[in-house]
Amino acid sequence: MISRYGTATFIILVLLTYFFWIRPMSSKPDYQMVFDSRFPPTTRLKWSVVKKGVRWKFPRVAHISTDSVAALLSRSDKTPLVLDVRGVDEYAVSHLQGASRALSVEEALPVLQNMSSDQDIILYCSVGYRSSLLAEQLLDRGFENVYNLEGGLFTWANEGRSMGCSEKVHPFDARWGTLLDQKFTADDY
Repeated sequence: MISRYGTATFIILVLLTYFFWIRPMSSKPDYQMVFDSRFPPTTRLKWSVVKKGVRWKFPRVAHISTDSVAALLSRSDKTPLVLDVRGVDEYAVSHLQGASRALSVEEALPVLQNMSSDQDIILYCSVGYRSSLLAEQLLDRGFENVYNLEGGLFTWANEGRSMGCSEKVHPFDARWGTLLDQKFTADDY
């Protein structure tokens, strides 16, 4: 009796396993889906996944640490051009001292036209996605020395670094704001 039903049962189990367990699972790791609209909004975000996702999504963009940016900003001989790649409301709450706001290439070009060719361009947003997108577009237009602040303003604030204007940061939204330490989250936004 086992040999009579054994093969058929095995085939049915394989098919059921494939259609109800293996197939529904995503073939992409979390870092490839974190910016995807299909990523479950209830999933708690993790910095390691977000940072890896930004690097995966924008492989041509150079990323720079908060330590390196702080060192560059403290220099008096060759200060970088800093672009805040966030919305008007986010920028109004806080931004790095001396940063110009530019959410698109069109907004960035007037700021970039008077810079020297060897000047570093540092872009940041909340976590690094929007700034990496703009960095990639600037690279496509021939700009060099373009860097994305890894972890964005959230990492900068979470490390207790000064922004010059306010110590609170706009959380972007409830989901992404979970990456920002509560003590740095702006109440009014």
